[in-house]
Amino acid sequence: MWLNFKLAFCAKVAHFYISVYIDPDVNVLAYAGDGATVDIGLQALSAAAERRDNIIYVCNDNEGYMNTGFQKSGTTPFGANTSTTPVGKKSSGKPNFKKDVAMMLAIQNAAYVATLFPAYMNDFINKVKKAVTIKNGLVYLQILTPCPTRWGFSPEKSIQYARMAVQSRYFLLYEYSNFEFTISAPTKDIKDPLSVSKFIAGQKRFKHLTEDAVTILQQFCDNKWDVLQKLAQ
Repeated sequence: MWLNFKLAFCAKVAHFYISVYIDPDVNVLAYAGDGATVDIGLQALSAAAERRDNIIYVCNDNEGYMNTGFQKSGTTPFGANTSTTPVGKKSSGKPNFKKDVAMMLAIQNAAYVATLFPAYMNDFINKVKKAVTIKNGLVYLQILTPCPTRWGFSPEKSIQYARMAVQSRYFLLYEYSNFEFTISAPTKDIKDPLSVSKFIAGQKRFKHLTEDAVTILQQFCDNKWDVLQKLAQ
């Protein structure tokens, strides 16, 4: 069965389905973009985690409302030029940092949380296989998905930017379950990370950034990495 419904209702409809059609052998999958997940639908998603609903919730995170004109979302990164955080005399892109809902749900003790990236398919597939076996609460999968049009790069460079996002530790791959964090191999095995400046170079959404702004973004990514390492000890 496939149901299509408004953005904010994704987790709510999934909850209704498992409440009415109670079948432990059925995996209920909710799939939504970042705006519908971390902004419009966050209340329902958090409630699903609290209730320990047996839902697999997938967030397709391309860091903005891409099909409505590239408005900024909660996952849009610091400094990005969007239609609602335009670059001009009084604005230099999004002034806030990316909202980390995967970490929020881990702290809320969702049954399983994982970050994924199509550029690392073995890691991706293993996490999906694990997700479908979990029946004791909310499963949350966050997939970073580069958008050539809105990020501002040529489509043939999609995998290149996908890998650079991980290699620069801009996007961290990890898992959470049973009060334990595990750093995934593609992130853990990085010995000489790229600078964030190399990842954002060539993306039109960041072309206006000053050296100071890039330093702020780098520090934010470094801080997130430090926190994850401590949580995974």
